[in-house]
Amino acid sequence: MTYLRKYDFQPGTRISSSQVDEEFNQLIKAANDLEASNKLKAPIDKAQMYKITPDNGSVSFSLGGPGNNLWTVDGNLATFYSNKGTINNPDTEHSFRGLYITTGNDYGEMIALGNDRTIWRNSKIAGVWLGWHKSFDFRDFEQTQLWKGAYYMNTQTITPKKKLSECRTGWLLVWSDFNDATDVENDYNWAFSYIPKFFPSIDKGGGVYVPIINNMTSSSIGLTAKTLYVNDTTLSGNDDNASNNNATRDVVLRFIYEY
Repeated sequence: MTYLRKYDFQPGTRISSSQVDEEFNQLIKAANDLEASNKLKAPIDKAQMYKITPDNGSVSFSLGGPGNNLWTVDGNLATFYSNKGTINNPDTEHSFRGLYITTGNDYGEMIALGNDRTIWRNSKIAGVWLGWHKSFDFRDFEQTQLWKGAYYMNTQTITPKKKLSECRTGWLLVWSDFNDATDVENDYNWAFSYIPKFFPSIDKGGGVYVPIINNMTSSSIGLTAKTLYVNDTTLSGNDDNASNNNATRDVVLRFIYEY
């Protein structure tokens, strides 16, 4: 706001007390407005005890990799960048940007965003970091193929590209029709089976019966099954899975996916 003189007092002219009061009141108002305005303006890098970012928009802590330690990030609220190889990064292969929130030095939360599209969280309790936990990975939405073939699963053993325990929730088995007479797998009559990742903790190498519908009409449903032995790294079969007497030769395993 711009303030202008109300009166132009000249030497030798009469002035009234009300005119003087108006001039002084306007001066006092200008001073009060200036003080209020200064309170709204944050002093550079001192508006808060700890700012989210410096005034130039950079992160509060920039750690250049090996030799730097992520635990040096400090402040009640701070942003950071930690290059690949920074000590105590969530992993050793990627760089991270993140946020640290704490009350004092003994309790806090740190969120780290990896350049591989992962999101990590770590908590400090009574001065001790509990360890990084991967909260989210955009690759979790990608369907990863772990094996491809055409097996009866009788004498065969498959080693998927990813351990069962390392999958998000388990292995997805994809079955299809098989023509035993021509020894050709067919891209129809698909069926799906699920192996949960926790199963080896219940019975490592345990046998699982997997029911599979292999045919269906308006008046009947054809059903067969496979016996599978599940380990954390392998999936094996049973001789009964290729019998001529139970329709198991009509179905073969075509794919394994992470799910």
